[in-house]
Amino acid sequence: MTQDTGFVLAPEVMASLQKQLEEAATAHRSFFAEVAAMTHGLKETSNLLAQIDWSDFERRMTEQSSRLASLGWTIAPWMSFPDVEEFLLLDTDALDKEFVRLYLDAGGLDTTEAVIIKSPRLKRWRPLLVQVVEALRREEFLIAIPALLLTLEGFVAQFATPVDVELTNAATIAKGLKPRHGEKTIRAMIWTSTVAFLSQLYKSAPFSDQCPSFLNRHWILHGRKNAAEWTVADAIRVLNALSTLDWLLSGEERHETATQAPDGRGAGHVSNVVHRGGGQKS
Repeated sequence: MTQDTGFVLAPEVMASLQKQLEEAATAHRSFFAEVAAMTHGLKETSNLLAQIDWSDFERRMTEQSSRLASLGWTIAPWMSFPDVEEFLLLDTDALDKEFVRLYLDAGGLDTTEAVIIKSPRLKRWRPLLVQVVEALRREEFLIAIPALLLTLEGFVAQFATPVDVELTNAATIAKGLKPRHGEKTIRAMIWTSTVAFLSQLYKSAPFSDQCPSFLNRHWILHGRKNAAEWTVADAIRVLNALSTLDWLLSGEERHETATQAPDGRGAGHVSNVVHRGGGQKS
């Protein structure tokens, strides 16, 4: 004979348990539906990636990075491939205005300042950079340009071997700072863009000839270019190149031992340096 324990759940408890079981079952079904959707999405993404001609992508990115440099701008670490493509749709004046806007009106100067002021590779120029940034905020870009050129040159020169530092200009040194991440990475393409920009900046331009249209280090630091012809875009382009180089070399150091963009977009030495230099001397 079975003894009755007299244990009976109250109706409200039964209702609560039933509700909890139903909610758990719904959550369970929802979870597996999300997993199935995610799996489907990954398969579609994988199929799309398989259809991409990566050799063509690399060729286009290399060409566009070089073209951007020819227009006076390095690829900043915060740029995406679509960003570069959009920039290259602009003419020279519009491109300059867009970079100036990104830096002076969209927070780029603040973001760059926070990075370069803390950089151990730029420590010896920190007092100068603080004043440069303040000058740019006051729109005193004429003061900033020679200061940034001096900083850029000194920054790159610290990576040259002591015996060759007097024989090597910044463009030649940068060519020797080869990235160790392969030839077809985005970082390598940014190196290509930066070296191309420096090659233009340090291009030999005899003072007996007409003043080059592209920003030229020699004409400015030797006092040969009329200061009235300097522009705010010139100051921003040198700052952009300096920031890009610092980012590139910080990556090289991490390899041996994220940068946020304007608009929300997404002190050791590198041993692989060039031993002989060329170009116009100071």
